[in-house]
Amino acid sequence: MNHATAPAAPAPSPVDRFLHRAAARAPHRGGYLGVVGLLDGHPPGITEIENLVADTVTRVPALAFRVGADSRRVWEPADGLDPARHPHELRIGPGPDVLRRIADRLVGEPFPPDAASWGVWLVTGWAADQYALAVRGHHALLDAQGGLAAVAALMLPGLRPPLTVPARAEPPLRPVAAVAWAVRGLRATVRPTARWTPARTGRAATRTLHTAFVDTARLTALAATAGGTVNQVYLAATAGALRAWTPGDWAGRRARRPLHAFVPVETRPPGHELVSLGNHLAALRVPLPCAEPDARRRLESLIRTADAARARGPVQRAALR
Repeated sequence: MNHATAPAAPAPSPVDRFLHRAAARAPHRGGYLGVVGLLDGHPPGITEIENLVADTVTRVPALAFRVGADSRRVWEPADGLDPARHPHELRIGPGPDVLRRIADRLVGEPFPPDAASWGVWLVTGWAADQYALAVRGHHALLDAQGGLAAVAALMLPGLRPPLTVPARAEPPLRPVAAVAWAVRGLRATVRPTARWTPARTGRAATRTLHTAFVDTARLTALAATAGGTVNQVYLAATAGALRAWTPGDWAGRRARRPLHAFVPVETRPPGHELVSLGNHLAALRVPLPCAEPDARRRLESLIRTADAARARGPVQRAALR
């Protein structure tokens, strides 16, 4: 794609600038997000992936940019973009836990210097009738929703995500509401949080990270029954797990303060979920009701607090803009 035909980039948000500076401290390590899809069937050749990518970059305006060196601008036109620089091949040997091994390898895979903002990997080798497609991008270029939009465009040849939200769809800036939001946000950042025992202990070589797979249909059903969202069910489950982990932290006088979690939320106006470039995010400081013994009341509490905070999303978006 020629730099001369690239659309003008919108102004980066404070979140874009923050992610740019944070990722600059750890090149090829920090500030990336990705999607891995395991697929059944005979793997395509890398040439087919190159053709798929070449078609995609003509339909996704965000891919006409790359993350530049200047944190004030964040993005720069990808001058002389060569789609052939973005597809890569990766082989994984036979063995268990294929998804984890692919993710572990991709985390450390550097981008070519002239294709440093995104890439597509064709992963093969562990089985003759299975393969994976992995897409990895710089978080300052795409947030999670924008990354999924790019993946959707890769898999759906007719899809054309827009570059940004049209000005006419942006919420208006209301100074009084913006000041109230800023004051409320400042108070939230200094509000005391619970003293959780594991957070006060030093790092130890014996610590491990465990993962689990949960049927999303069950989570969706719980959210629908409670009148909430799947993310609120996740937070309620987290509060319950923390309560079971260190029950002494949520008894007596200690139970007066909740433990707060910072939760990223999308601020795109309804109907513009496919906007790709940049980060349309705000952070909510949500109190986790770990002291509440009843699982139903924990979820109800989170639905109330998270819904009230999310309702201020348009005000946050206008103020950040």
